[in-house]
Amino acid sequence: AALHKALKEFHRTFLVEDLMENLRELLNHPRRRQLYLAIRPLIPSRQRPEYNSLIPHIPSFDKKVIHLKQPGSRSHGFSIRGGKEFDCGIFVTSVLASSKAEQCGLKPGDELLRVNGLTLSEATHEEVVNLIKLKRTLT
Repeated sequence: AALHKALKEFHRTFLVEDLMENLRELLNHPRRRQLYLAIRPLIPSRQRPEYNSLIPHIPSFDKKVIHLKQPGSRSHGFSIRGGKEFDCGIFVTSVLASSKAEQCGLKPGDELLRVNGLTLSEATHEEVVNLIKLKRTLT
């Protein structure tokens, strides 16, 4: 109902920035981000470039293996969100510019499925944070 209301309001005002603000609130889970692509055909062609420029990064669904070695005592260069207690996977929320994580191809929105061979589907946020902090090398 809220998505319908946001789209109806957009078709009344044609303000792309307002629509995107509403969509960010509604599509705030990485698994919902694909809806941005489904909504795109509803945007008038003259406004699509603006719409496209405001769509958050949508990670590919291709699985990739990243090898990340922590430099000294510094962080790995990324932050996460999610966990079993939130009934969702573990997702990268930010990656520091020029960090090893960025150099390895990690991007906001990527889901972490395993760390060093351990499946994360049943892990809490705190467990994953502790696992990442304790290991200098992540795969």
